[in-house]
Amino acid sequence: MNFPLRYMFFYKGKWTPEMDTILVDTLLRLKGETGWILEEFPSYFLLIAGKEIEEKEHMLLYDIELSNRVEALHTRYRTFKDLWRVRGAYWDFRTKSVIAPEAV
Repeated sequence: MNFPLRYMFFYKGKWTPEMDTILVDTLLRLKGETGWILEEFPSYFLLIAGKEIEEKEHMLLYDIELSNRVEALHTRYRTFKDLWRVRGAYWDFRTKSVIAPEAV
């Protein structure tokens, strides 16, 4: 199966891989610092992540954009984990992609 390159598929509009990295790193850091265990993050986590993105990438994001991006990243993560459990599927480090049977 031929899939579009990750960058073309996941990064349309204003989002970049660097912004995703800042968002995820910030949320994980705050989660660790506060001992947060619930799946949904408090709004101030998103405000802090948005401020860090603004400072490092010079991009102003609204709360809803940050919330939607967290949801999209979470969906991508769950999809990857589900695919990973399929017999015959594996991660190709060279191409940085999941290789799966044609039926998948």
